[in-house]
This record gives sequence, structure tokens and C-alpha cells, in this order.
Amino acid sequence: MLASEHGVVTPLHLALHMPFWIVLLIAMFIAASFGLILGAPTLRLRGDYLAIVTLGFGEIVPRVFKNASEWTSGANGVSALDVPSLPLWVQGPWSGDPFAIVQDFKILAPLAYYVIMVILIVICVILVRNLQRSRLGRAWMAVREDEVAAAAMGVNTTAVKLLAFSIGAAFSGFAGTFYAAKLSLVSPRTSASRCRSRSSSWSCSAVWGISQVSSWARSSSTASSSSCCRSFPSTRRAS
Repeated sequence: MLASEHGVVTPLHLALHMPFWIVLLIAMFIAASFGLILGAPTLRLRGDYLAIVTLGFGEIVPRVFKNASEWTSGANGVSALDVPSLPLWVQGPWSGDPFAIVQDFKILAPLAYYVIMVILIVICVILVRNLQRSRLGRAWMAVREDEVAAAAMGVNTTAVKLLAFSIGAAFSGFAGTFYAAKLSLVSPRTSASRCRSRSSSWSCSAVWGISQVSSWARSSSTASSSSCCRSFPSTRRAS
């Protein structure tokens, strides 16, 4: 809505045409805010309960946007988004054009989208790797291994987990904005079935992993207790 004519049919009656890269930053900030709002009430949940709550929010949010038809056009979504542009671009034989430096380049060709996507992915990988090696990344690893021990060592586990929610949501908003710019469309129909299939596969794999870990823990405890029971009589006889 910030980069299309869709604002004319909303109660604002105002068309906004902001640059794509500014909209990308705004989308990351909004997604991080919603990740923070979602993460705050779910900090005490663990395992499959956390998966159920996140899946519930994933079903609620599309229906809210679908029913807010005055702003989002309902199931039709927001179409005819502005084409992203770059201040400079180099074209050549690889794109079937003569070699030239183009100013205010409109990103239309699939090859241009692919090249920009690869560049953005490389930047994201570098940022994530640096984040992993930072103090925050070490705090995340400590909370992942043992939250109680991390809290005893002075790690603010609440802030660390909320940052994990918000940063993950910011990356999702970043990718979703680029995907919407590629399609020039934001609609529940473009991602509803894909999100449901991914959510179901993620929930099934999460439940399967939890059950495997639980069965492994039970078998390990049973084996250790049986070995202790076997060793106890021998120890008495030796004494």
C-alpha cells in the first residue's frame, strides 16, 4: 500500500509511491514489531505448545487482513505494486544488451531479480554469521543449551529471546517484501496454501522430533537405572 495506487481505494484516498528500498526497511521494522508482540506472551511456552500458539497466530493474521477489506481489498489483495529501481545498474551481453551503465534502472527482467536476490542473500549470510559470533549470538547459544545456567551467568534470557523473535521476523519481512515486489501482488491466495503446507510439515517434524527426544530420554534413563540396579548387588557382595 506504500508503493502502489491502492491507497486511492482506501479510506485515506491517497496514493503513496515510496521508494522500494525504504519500503523494505519499513517492512522489516513492522515485521520485527509484530515478532516482538508475538514473542512476549509466549516466552513461558515450550515445545509443542509453542508450536501450537505460533501456528494459531499464523492462521489468525491472514484472516484479519482478509476481513479488513476496506484497507486490503480482502481476498483480491493489493496489486500493481511499483516496480523496484536501482540508481545504477550495469548491463551487458549476459542480459542480451550492449554494455552500458544505466541510471535509474527499473528491475523488470528475471535475471536482474535473480542477481539482486543473490546479492541480498550474501549480505544476509554475512550479517547472520557476524551476529552468531557476537555477544548476542553467544547468549543465544547459551540459552539454547541451558537456559537456567545462562540466567545464572547473568544473561537476560527474556531480552535475548525477544530479540530472537524480532530479528527472525525482520528477516521474514525482508524476504516477503522482495517476493511481493517480484510478483507485484500481495494477496492471501499467493501464500495461503504454501504457508499451510509448510506449517503442517514444520509442526509434524517438530512433534516427531519432540517424541524422538522423549523416547530417547526414556530409554536412556531406563538403561541407566537398570545398569545401576545390576551393579548394586555386585557392590554389596564385594563389600
